[in-house]
Amino acid sequence: MKNSTKLEKIKKFLEENGIAYKCRNRHRNGHCDLFVIAAKVSVKIEGADDDIFYRRHRKGYHPVFVRSSDTPKFAIEKVANTIRESMINQQTHLMKQHHV
Repeated sequence: MKNSTKLEKIKKFLEENGIAYKCRNRHRNGHCDLFVIAAKVSVKIEGADDDIFYRRHRKGYHPVFVRSSDTPKFAIEKVANTIRESMINQQTHLMKQHHV
């Protein structure tokens, strides 16, 4: 299955669950193909610019790569787990700020 088809399935999953995201119309070197806004998760289809992308997004964002060897179900699961982890980290950070 093509990686672009996997990306479409991820979009469908996000829409079904009411999760806001942004998508690029055309690929830019070193940038993500899909960005989950609230969780700061950057999803990228595997390509030649993976190293540039990772260096740009490793701090402050949560990069996820959709590889050609991934099944669509696994790719969705990776994105869902990363969103969940990001939200838990945000909640923990807020609780520490407010000494709860």
